[in-house]
Formats: sequence, C-alpha cells, structure tokens
Amino acid sequence: MAGEIVYADLNLSPGFPGSRAPLSAQPHSPTCPWWHRTALGVGWIGNIVLVIAVIALGIWGGSGCKLCPTDWRLRRDKCYWVVRGSKTWSESRADCSARGSQLLVIRDPKELEFIKDLTQDSKPFWIGLSVPSPEKAWTWVDGSRLDQSLFQEPGPAEGNSCGAVAGNQINSETCSSAFQWICQRDAILL
Repeated sequence: MAGEIVYADLNLSPGFPGSRAPLSAQPHSPTCPWWHRTALGVGWIGNIVLVIAVIALGIWGGSGCKLCPTDWRLRRDKCYWVVRGSKTWSESRADCSARGSQLLVIRDPKELEFIKDLTQDSKPFWIGLSVPSPEKAWTWVDGSRLDQSLFQEPGPAEGNSCGAVAGNQINSETCSSAFQWICQRDAILL
C-alpha cells in the first residue's frame, strides 16, 4: 500500500471536535434589524448630498475659507492687526512690513466704521496715508491717492504729514509723533 492514495468517506457525529455540518445544514446568520439598513441608507444619502454640496460650492463661486494669522481680525478679504505700542509713522510702517503686511489703507466709509469698532478708542492710530513730499497730495502706501469724494482731506498736504485715524475721522499728524498703528494684509484663501 505504499504510495497508494486511499479515499475514505467519514461520517463524524456533529459533536465530534473539529467536525462541521454540511453547508446546507448550517444555520443562517442572523439578519440585521430593519433600522440598521435604514440608518446605513440614510448615511450614504447624506454623504452623497455633502459631496454634491462641496462640488457645487467649488464650481459656483463659493468664496472658500478665509484665514488670518493668530490674533488678527478678519473682515471680508482682509486681516487687521491693531498694535497697542507707540511708534512713529515710519517705524509703524516698518513693523507692518516685518509682519508681511502694510499700514492700513481704508477703501470705503464702511471699512472706516469697522476700524472705529475695532479700535474702540478715540486715540489716534497710524494708517497708511501720508504726504510723500511737499509737492504731492495725500497718498496711501500702495501708491493710490486719497479719494476726497469718500473721505474729507485730513488737513493741508505738507511734507511731514501722515494720516492717523481717531474714532471715525482721518486726521493729519506730524509723522514723527508716536502713536499706535493698524496693519492689514490679505486673508489666506483656502
């Protein structure tokens, strides 16, 4: 019998260790309650709706998430930093530049109102407005001119005049004075 293969049909009793009942005789696995299937279906529908919403927002002008650095305040697409120390206008401008920003450039009366609420103070804060030379007019740090249809001229355009905001007014101050200041930068769009 050496080298021969022998087949045997074994009939083991169901209680015998290691024995299994034929597949047709095995009990069926228990079915899940109806609410499990319903919850799973609702979950899938919710996921599909969320995916469609994200795609729609991305395609049809969702403005995205806007972020500012820690301790900066977000308004629309800009971040604002109110510095409570005191420096000259030039030193304030350099500080904003070191923060990757610029002194505040106010574009409309609503932004001026926001700044008033942000500072909650009647003390002057340097902004990015100055008279670069005696023969020039009031100019923002980005090179644009002060729009006198939106804001009253802060004072005579003299060579050593810089703009400061106090409350809801823009005033002319001597650039060598020491005040607090406001920096602004673009928000990071995700």
